[in-house]
Amino acid sequence: MPSSETVAVLIQEASKLLGVFIKSRPIKIPYPESISQEIPASVPASVPPSLASEKASEKATGIKSGCIPCALGHFSTCSGLANEAVRFSRDGKTDEISDRIRICLGELNALERVDLRPEMTVGLNGWEKDVAQRALDGSRNSRHMLEALRTPEDLEKAAASISGLQKEMFKEWFAHKFQELPPEKQAEVKAKLQAAAVKEQPATITAESEQ
Repeated sequence: MPSSETVAVLIQEASKLLGVFIKSRPIKIPYPESISQEIPASVPASVPPSLASEKASEKATGIKSGCIPCALGHFSTCSGLANEAVRFSRDGKTDEISDRIRICLGELNALERVDLRPEMTVGLNGWEKDVAQRALDGSRNSRHMLEALRTPEDLEKAAASISGLQKEMFKEWFAHKFQELPPEKQAEVKAKLQAAAVKEQPATITAESEQ
């Protein structure tokens, strides 16, 4: 059976993205119902107990359980920094912009050179291997976009691209991991994400009403 650590990671990472969705689209929140329905057809509807135990044993090595979530975390941080840089660009705060781009590049370098280095991905298979490779490709492309910035419009395009990649890959990773959980764990994740959504909404609605 998948460990409580797996459930905790799912809730933690989904809650982060949930907060982003709530801030950008206050009322229309896709979690947790819609995300659990976006499961690729190749994913089995359930995981046999023996296979689940085997997966849990593999995760104990810290490789399969760590490299992709951490890589997505770097993407998430970089996305937030790039969005902040865009806001500062509207005020002409060049020091703030350069600081955030510098840190963002550091996040992408860590993704490529630490979390998704060959020894961390060589044991991945199937959809995990695919997500890892797309994360690497997306990180390199994002890094090149940031390194080639010339105008505020370039920065805005880079920020939009990074944000889109992060959300797309996270939703795929979450969908697969969610499907691997037994029904009772799926219910636990849904309940906690629903509680997080309810907790976040009142403040957002209040802010909206004051505008």
